[in-house]
Amino acid sequence: MEIAVYVDEDGKLASLYQAGRALLHTRDSNGQWQKIREAPLQMAGEISIPVIKEALKHWVGQLGDCRVLLSAEVRGVLYSILQEEMGFHTWKSGGNLQEQLDNVERMEKAMAIQQEQALQEEKARQADESCKKKRQHGQGERCDDAAAPEPEQIGEGHYQIDLEAVLERDKALNSRNVLIPFMEKTLFQKLVIFCDHVPRWFSAKLEELGLGAEFEDVEGGLKVTVSPKYATRKIVG
Repeated sequence: MEIAVYVDEDGKLASLYQAGRALLHTRDSNGQWQKIREAPLQMAGEISIPVIKEALKHWVGQLGDCRVLLSAEVRGVLYSILQEEMGFHTWKSGGNLQEQLDNVERMEKAMAIQQEQALQEEKARQADESCKKKRQHGQGERCDDAAAPEPEQIGEGHYQIDLEAVLERDKALNSRNVLIPFMEKTLFQKLVIFCDHVPRWFSAKLEELGLGAEFEDVEGGLKVTVSPKYATRKIVG
């Protein structure tokens, strides 16, 4: 990952509204952050938006593919143009430079994971809606869910599934089409799910089906134990 750090003439973290330069950093073979090149920028006086955009375009060109900026500010016209028109992520942080770069890298990775999860969940939601429409028109009962493996029965009314392992084996699957069909159609006393995070749809679906859940941190992830809230509950379909 490359991160541009904007500094003033004294090498201190600065705002883009101050004359300064971006120091482009990346990790070396030892995992330490090293400067690989510089890109100067100067925004003096009150200048028009077209002039600002042209100056930023030239400056961004010197940064290559880097679209991550660490500076002393994250608000204002300059930052809005970078974020909305040029695809930048802009960050502020604390500590020494190495710590700040570490923080930005960590936040970037966390944001990428969240975006990927949101994308996958949106795809799953759309697939689920499509599946429901097919059911309504008699075009199949379970649609794509038929290919999803079901939890293993380990006792009377007791099931478990390693969701993370299932999704790792088959990238075409997602948490919705693995878990929802089973929870909708199966009477169980306990369903244990091993996963690395709780899907966003999970709580609402449990409430809809009259289920509750307990959560426990385990080595390498999370253990979720799902069970009925009431003596009887609705089965879908």
